[in-house]
Amino acid sequence: MEKYALIEVGTTHIRLTLANAHGESFHIHKVLNEPIHINQHIEADGLIKAAKCYECVSIVKRYKKICDANNVTNISGVAAHSIMAAKNFKSFVDELSGAIGIEFKLMSPEQETNAIYTAVVNTLDVAKGLLVNISSHSTRIIHYSRRMILDSVTIPFGSVSLFETTKSMPIIATDLFMKELRAHAAFLSNLDPETHVIGVSDVFTSFGRIARRMKKYPLDIDHNYTTDTETFYQVFDFVKTLDM
Repeated sequence: MEKYALIEVGTTHIRLTLANAHGESFHIHKVLNEPIHINQHIEADGLIKAAKCYECVSIVKRYKKICDANNVTNISGVAAHSIMAAKNFKSFVDELSGAIGIEFKLMSPEQETNAIYTAVVNTLDVAKGLLVNISSHSTRIIHYSRRMILDSVTIPFGSVSLFETTKSMPIIATDLFMKELRAHAAFLSNLDPETHVIGVSDVFTSFGRIARRMKKYPLDIDHNYTTDTETFYQVFDFVKTLDM
């Protein structure tokens, strides 16, 4: 058994994933997530402040200690492409790398798309799919068929930024998002009827957990949970009544 760790640095969080590999299969046994909200600094003046850099360095150092305590030596570090919106992104990434002796690689949008696709296509038995990955500041949609990416698009609105932009007004937010889809995702209007919608990200994990509680689903599983349109709207109608 080999042990692996992945440290992911985004604009809103830093995540540590620990996994054990057995031949060609793997099992994720620990995920830690620390909110950092670098995006607020970037949006204000384009720079990641020194205090925020120190906070991020402290987090990755703590993650490295956790890896050492679990005897994990195969550690990889990646930084989301959105980090490049900061004027001092290079010095920020270099500081993280130097703090724990692991090079953090900046991912391009194409690499992020391929990583999402590869993870899903190798863990689900779905021949034709539409992957929807919602992060805090973007939504990535990937259309594939029989292990080949046909179309992909990234909409510059996510679970946080969309409602910040529209001051928490759902109707305006929905209209704004649909306008972006019509402008940049024409392929959505001509999908094969056999295409399954596959939700990827914390947004869909949360949706699944709420749905299973509502339905008194007998198994507590996040991955490979299948639901229907009726359940989706039940969860949506419940969530939209809640205070922000």
